[in-house]
Amino acid sequence: MQDFIDPQDIDETFWNMWCAGGSHLQELFKSTDARWLRAELPLFREHYSFSLGDNLFFVQVYDVEDAARQLRYSNRLEMIVEDAHVPTARALGCFLPMQKSSDGWKPTMPGWGFVDDETSEPIDPSDLKRDRSISTNSFASQASHVQSSWIQMGDWEIHDVGVQLARNYLAEKGWKIEQWQSDRHVFPSLIAVKEEQRFAFVVSSSIQPHSEKGHRPDNAVSIRSRMEQLGLIPKFIGLALADGTHDPFDPRLTHLKRRLFRGGKILCSTIEIEDL
Repeated sequence: MQDFIDPQDIDETFWNMWCAGGSHLQELFKSTDARWLRAELPLFREHYSFSLGDNLFFVQVYDVEDAARQLRYSNRLEMIVEDAHVPTARALGCFLPMQKSSDGWKPTMPGWGFVDDETSEPIDPSDLKRDRSISTNSFASQASHVQSSWIQMGDWEIHDVGVQLARNYLAEKGWKIEQWQSDRHVFPSLIAVKEEQRFAFVVSSSIQPHSEKGHRPDNAVSIRSRMEQLGLIPKFIGLALADGTHDPFDPRLTHLKRRLFRGGKILCSTIEIEDL
């Protein structure tokens, strides 16, 4: 388990390229039901991430004229893709090669411009969505008691939801969010400032009917020490989550594993800030 990673180094050239890549993707989103997961600084693993259909996409952008320098964080992309994969939905790592032209940064390839990080072949998220819709249009799928459109969330997505809930709560309460990240194996999840003090938050979520609200990491002592060495005040936010749309909590079913589905209403326990 990796306690801490530094944000990726960026300069003005990368910033301009990253903004152009994000605008390129945003334009494509208009004709699909793609939804952003992350597209903001600082950058830890991926440079952008989004969902489309059943799949999650994690993207790193790079300058084809300086590929060796730009791809030095490619191993981080592999790690988050592995963590986000679930049986009912794929997590895919992609590169978005860019090149500077007279009218700014542009993808070097047509369409989405993606290259699969494993095969180095072009990849089109829209085609992957269509392939999934065709394969699930079978009698067995139609007869299933769970609609094929409901995608069960994996551990990474559930953790990401918890971080977003904690982030929104802190912002509403007057905290200034300096940075956040959704890697389950890297701490802290959030760094926020209030009254000129910097706080590091470890966020953990559990699905009801577990009695605990989240779980402190086994190495909480070492994490706390590390945060204090960095001048941060370590805090913990534990959340209990439940699906309020497709799998409502029923006390008679506590022996069953609870589930959360992408796009469903998620119920959250009262958020409390504790010492780590």
